[in-house]
Amino acid sequence: MNVYMPIRTPQLLAGLGSDDALNVALALLERPRTIGELTKATGLSQVTVTRKVAALRAASLVEHSKRKGIIVLRDPSAVRKLLLVASEMVRALAGTDARDEDDLRRRLQGDSQDDCD
Repeated sequence: MNVYMPIRTPQLLAGLGSDDALNVALALLERPRTIGELTKATGLSQVTVTRKVAALRAASLVEHSKRKGIIVLRDPSAVRKLLLVASEMVRALAGTDARDEDDLRRRLQGDSQDDCD
């Protein structure tokens, strides 16, 4: 049985579907940044950051701000909630083998608790 999914759902999942993309999104949760700042914050190459930002843009997660070259998350609160739910699902499915999720959850919860309310 085929299940219909709107085109944005696969793009959203693909946009966040790698460690590199997740690191870019986490850096943008801290604050809006340029490609150069994302490169420094994540330790990724400029080419990789540019590609991940393009994937996040295709998923409608980021946009350029009015200030030239600054990339912002469109809805940081929604991104934080999505990542927390995904992390919770991974922990539930993996059981005790999900210790690395604790670090992600601390990063997501530590930045801005009031975004999750």
